[in-house]
Amino acid sequence: MAVLDRVFYLGGLPPRPNVGIARKQIDEIEAILGRALSPGTEEKLRETLHGYKKGRSTATN
Repeated sequence: MAVLDRVFYLGGLPPRPNVGIARKQIDEIEAILGRALSPGTEEKLRETLHGYKKGRSTATN
């Protein structure tokens, strides 16, 4: 993955999209909650998880 990121960067290509959480995982979360997530809530969840991945968020933030 890191090599591909460098290839995109060095080749001047746009970065790969951040796919984030899979639809299957969203479906599982919705099953636990017993309701559907709105598109806005899904996006906020993706942003939060991406923040954890990049170290911008922690369990104490």
